[in-house]
Amino acid sequence: MKIRLLYILILAFGLSVLSSCSRDEDDDHPFTRLELKHYEQFHSNKRELVFFLETFEEFPCNNFQINTQVTHSQNQVEIHAENIEVPSFCMTSFGPATRSIFLGDTEKSPENYSVWVNFDRHDFELLINETSIEIKKGKSFDTRLSFSREKLMRIPDNTVWGYLVSENENKNNITESLLEIFEESGAELLPLQDGDYHYFHVEDETVMFFDGIGEIEGFSFLFDKEIQVLISAFQNYIDQSEIDNVQIRLFSTRGERFLL
Repeated sequence: MKIRLLYILILAFGLSVLSSCSRDEDDDHPFTRLELKHYEQFHSNKRELVFFLETFEEFPCNNFQINTQVTHSQNQVEIHAENIEVPSFCMTSFGPATRSIFLGDTEKSPENYSVWVNFDRHDFELLINETSIEIKKGKSFDTRLSFSREKLMRIPDNTVWGYLVSENENKNNITESLLEIFEESGAELLPLQDGDYHYFHVEDETVMFFDGIGEIEGFSFLFDKEIQVLISAFQNYIDQSEIDNVQIRLFSTRGERFLL
């Protein structure tokens, strides 16, 4: 009980120091603005649409959650975001409050959305087609919500993407040799349109990843078999070539992940 009271006091102190107010009613709320990022999460048999909300304000614990209420109707989703959920333990570094909202199968997603930040309404549509999911702002749209991107490019079905991690001077040669081996295993190189795919972005048909430090050039394939086939091909290549200090990251639209 004392620990929870301490967190509440920390929250109250942090809000009094960190909140910047542009309107009188801002004093009544722990945050004033949110950013929304939309993306698809992949499972073995479907894609799921996800909204990721993040406050512009930072708080004393970086695991604070935005309190949200979500209601669905036939072609409308309403999300009310107000207040902060104080965790039972504090990850003691400053950071924004966040919330992931899982909205189900992308293909069955409603077209119309309303996000209420405190008491301010923001209407928008999601225009979903085979290649992208684009946000179109509605007539009623206040200034409390912004988007990290308005157009999300969609990763085609049966796609595997990834990159190599290596300090080897011959990394580019290793990558080229490995891609040839993947093609022998049934993979087909997949050029993608330029844009933001959430998990990576494409510039001049080159797949680029950000690992927290810098950008890494990657690859994308069409591949309709289990990712384990490519993993085995990679391991055999490394063993036969006697190459050290090479790791691979592989992901697929079936929700498979491999980090070695």
